[in-house]
Amino acid sequence: MTGSERPRTWLDWAQQGDWGRAEVASELSGKGPLAALSTLSRLQAALRARRYHAALAAVQALSEAEADLQPFLAGPLPESGTVQAAVEQLQQALRGGEQDLSQALACSLTRPEALNLQGRLRAEAGDVEAAAQCFREALELDPGHYRALTNLGNLELEAGNLSGAEAHYRRALAMEESESALHNLGVVLSKQGRRGESVRALRQAETLRRRRQEEEVRAAVQRDIPRLSAVQRWWPWLVGALLVLGLLWGAAQL
Repeated sequence: MTGSERPRTWLDWAQQGDWGRAEVASELSGKGPLAALSTLSRLQAALRARRYHAALAAVQALSEAEADLQPFLAGPLPESGTVQAAVEQLQQALRGGEQDLSQALACSLTRPEALNLQGRLRAEAGDVEAAAQCFREALELDPGHYRALTNLGNLELEAGNLSGAEAHYRRALAMEESESALHNLGVVLSKQGRRGESVRALRQAETLRRRRQEEEVRAAVQRDIPRLSAVQRWWPWLVGALLVLGLLWGAAQL
């Protein structure tokens, strides 16, 4: 940054669609709708990580966030119902069902992830150029989309460009510690004969995989707690009702 450039504010980052940095800038400066920015930051982080359940959870608070943010933004944010439908479409496509991504591509908050997923589908179909274009466009819209950058590295790896693949994986890891980027970096380093570095990267990938699995299990347990609490709360009443019905039925048989 030169002396003539001012530091970027939360609004600068928000207008660029970088909700994580907008949240940090808001928290540091004490300015801006921090809660709303936090909601959009959680949504963006969940989409980048392909955690669609977490993205849907963030969507639940989106209506309030939109109301708080809209006065500051030049254009409207997508409505929460639109975002929910787009995320659900991503889920369906990932499961191997309908591969229509029109809703996810049309929604500004989900478009980068939709392009990344579309790129994967085109790569699987053998259309490498179209896949690379999708990944590049995803990064233009969301420069922090580390999985799109990892996927570009995967294309370089498949093409035999080991140095190019390594550069993409290291850039992705500078954004976010990712199991796939670490694992594929280990593969690239092994192919280059850098065995010690390769082993370290592969071990880090395995450690990260286990940690993420534990986090997912804990998150699933947290999601089930309210349901379990409700069952525990109503269980005595249910048992009591069954006992009463049993006594009435027995009396009727006498």
